Amino acid sequence: MRRIVILTLVGCAGMATAATAQDEDEWYIETTVGAAWSATMDQQGHNSDHICYPTYVCSSSNGYRWSYTVDAERATSFGVAVGYAWQTVSVDVSASEHTANLTQEFRTITNLDGAPVEVLETSDYANPTLNMVGAFTNRTFAVNATYRIGSGTIRPYVGAGIGVSMLKVGDSFFQSQYYCLQELCELADLSTYNVRQTGDMTDTVFSQRVFVGLDRAFRDGLLISLRLTGGHAGGLEYEGPYDEHPVPHLTSTSEFGNINHLTLSLRLRYLLGR
Repeated sequence: MRRIVILTLVGCAGMATAATAQDEDEWYIETTVGAAWSATMDQQGHNSDHICYPTYVCSSSNGYRWSYTVDAERATSFGVAVGYAWQTVSVDVSASEHTANLTQEFRTITNLDGAPVEVLETSDYANPTLNMVGAFTNRTFAVNATYRIGSGTIRPYVGAGIGVSMLKVGDSFFQSQYYCLQELCELADLSTYNVRQTGDMTDTVFSQRVFVGLDRAFRDGLLISLRLTGGHAGGLEYEGPYDEHPVPHLTSTSEFGNINHLTLSLRLRYLLGR
């Protein structure tokens, strides 16, 4: 009986030590790793191209608009932070990043004023096009505040953060070419209608996040947490030149919207005062 009492007291003392792993004001560092899922993004683009191409019904348009649906694969997310904790409240600055491969699906093309682009029902010309994007990278620097609820070895918490996100859609590629389908076509040099545009699209925007999680306190100032984060970043907007185009020095503008993601991560926090 005495042995059981002693073991019980020792166990309670161990739990008390773990429970007080962050009951004092002190600095901490932390790292996170997890999986990130991105929402389907909406890509819109436009230019001031006035050319009437061989497969189009000519109009008085002074430009074109186009749209794509962009899906992202699941990504791996990494992050680090340094902050200060006041018992139940903590504030930190963090840096995080996730990169996801993208797939792009063409939706529509219209004139700049929104009128439909009319394509010739029969034409002596073929117009194969190729468009693709590589990977989407979201690199975020944020200030976060966390409120821990209750006491004990397992403690729920909620928090929010604001910051800036450096966004990049890498390896963007678009190519449009024209070929004659007959032995002889009216237009002799179709290469003057070829269009090609490559490069990375980048932007820096404001971003926000909210998160919830569960902390498990251990001895020696270590806390392990499972955290669910929802993040939103402002739309990416990028203006870039064409590598090849009938109109010299022409540029196009691309916009990516609905940049939202959900991250499930494991967080390790170490209290520096221990």
